[in-house]
Amino acid sequence: MNWTFAELDGKEWDTFERAHPDSQFLQGVQRMNKRAKMGYQSYIVGIKQGKTIIGGGILLGRNDEFWMPYGPLIDWDNLELVRYFLDQLIDFSREKGFVKIELFPRILLSIRDNKGAVLDSWDRSDLKQQFSAAGFTYQGETTNYQMKAGRWAFVKDLSGIETVDQLRASYRKTLRARLRQTEGHVEMTTLKRSELSILVGLIDDSDERNGVSGRELTYYQLMYDAFGDDIQFVVARTSDDHTPIAGAIFIHHGHEISSYLSGMDRRYRHLNGRAWLQDYMMTKYLGTATTRVNFFWIEGRFQNNHLLEFKSGFGGVVEEYVGGFEKVLRPARYHSKKIVQKGKRVAKKLINIPRRLRHRN
Repeated sequence: MNWTFAELDGKEWDTFERAHPDSQFLQGVQRMNKRAKMGYQSYIVGIKQGKTIIGGGILLGRNDEFWMPYGPLIDWDNLELVRYFLDQLIDFSREKGFVKIELFPRILLSIRDNKGAVLDSWDRSDLKQQFSAAGFTYQGETTNYQMKAGRWAFVKDLSGIETVDQLRASYRKTLRARLRQTEGHVEMTTLKRSELSILVGLIDDSDERNGVSGRELTYYQLMYDAFGDDIQFVVARTSDDHTPIAGAIFIHHGHEISSYLSGMDRRYRHLNGRAWLQDYMMTKYLGTATTRVNFFWIEGRFQNNHLLEFKSGFGGVVEEYVGGFEKVLRPARYHSKKIVQKGKRVAKKLINIPRRLRHRN
């Protein structure tokens, strides 16, 4: 079979990954470089046949726990190749002293409409058996929001949509009406690096309402530096006095544009700034090689899901992926770490940490 497993060079992985049908920025070199500046470790591992890469992925982690978001990129129908990769990955991880590894293949279990009705589905029992045979434990068909690699996402296919009228005709009727009512009242601006604090304030406000800890300005600056021309920080403003009312981060990678983070000032929610941001970005990519919009992750529930309600207004489907597989390589150390981490979480809850107010507008 002439296969070899090894660490891969960043440039050769970037070429392989971007050309792969399942290319996604979570497996991209740019994100790996950004995470390195945040203190994470990473390894690019893969299989070559001769000098040609035929499969692999980026392992990301810290504190000896590593995960592969939406990877590996491999021919999942080639069961021998998959087993070879898993066995070699386990050996590699043990040699490095990892405590635990997790893999989150970007493999579909189902495609659903926004009400949860199954439009298409796949039996992945053979894949689960492959992982089980290699000693991995399946994390299950979870419905919660997964921070390492979401199991549920809302996406829209732009193939065949050539004009703005066609695009907006694919939106929900109520959304089309809201956009007509506010057309001309909102304008879009792309931020420079020195202006990122504007977006931080908008996202912070939304995060706080949702009970999510905000990110520091340096996080957004690292993203700006790492992704270069492939990332856009866009703010919607009022047309009269240019007040920022909503903002979003869009990442272009492969044939996909991802709506990564967004937020808004609720005082101006009647102007539908967040909707105009999504419309603006989709309009920009009509007629290009970008044929897919990833509105990113949601919870796998179809009632009282306000995030899904908003995203589904643009037309599209819910993609359900198979989920995560984990293998604990050093059980004693892993369980002792979990006890310590639980104690730290309890202690943190007992400390009143004031909300960060800097960067607010």
